[in-house]
Amino acid sequence: MPEKNSSIEVDVEDLAQRFRKELEVITKHQLNFSTINVLLFSYGQLRQLGEQFASNPNQVPPGEMLLAHEALTTSVVASYGRLFTMGKGTTKLDPNKIPAEHKAAHDELMGLRHDRYAHNGSHVTTTTTVALSVENGAVIVRPEQTAGIYIGGADSWEPLFLWINRHLVENIHNYLTDLSRKSGIEWKMNEGPAPSWMDALFDADTKENGSKGEQSISTDV
Repeated sequence: MPEKNSSIEVDVEDLAQRFRKELEVITKHQLNFSTINVLLFSYGQLRQLGEQFASNPNQVPPGEMLLAHEALTTSVVASYGRLFTMGKGTTKLDPNKIPAEHKAAHDELMGLRHDRYAHNGSHVTTTTTVALSVENGAVIVRPEQTAGIYIGGADSWEPLFLWINRHLVENIHNYLTDLSRKSGIEWKMNEGPAPSWMDALFDADTKENGSKGEQSISTDV
């Protein structure tokens, strides 16, 4: 790592030109941080909604709560899938790098993404039929749909999401370390404390993997 020296004159425009390709890669990865922030926020809200369901286990949740649960689950699953599908201006993550203990959760999420939440498919958790009846000489069409859900999201998703967040942070730090080596000047990301809404998610992760502050890259989202 190059030594810090505040007296060194740095031509930012020259650096931007010399390392244009490296900065393009970092820019693409930054879009993944926006996606993981949306995913983690939605998952945190989903967990809170699940707690509300659990507080009244014998009561059928009102329709608005079920719709909110489905909307948050859609946000979680679609955001997760976006990280692993190629899009304009971004870089998809390599599923082969996911640790073995998280592979089942990954496969489940991608299956939900492909066949239920990003596309209208035939996922095993949903059934859609049409019931017919006759009333006053008219045929009445009644759409019927059943959908299985994880109340509050699946427990197995959380450690996978937190691993991906750490993986993204590590990737950025590796790129910056390489830029520091090539340029002879220290490069570092504009980091800040984790947003307050991340606290509940990161409390458990901090006990296992170190400082919570090391897990957050500042973005506009």
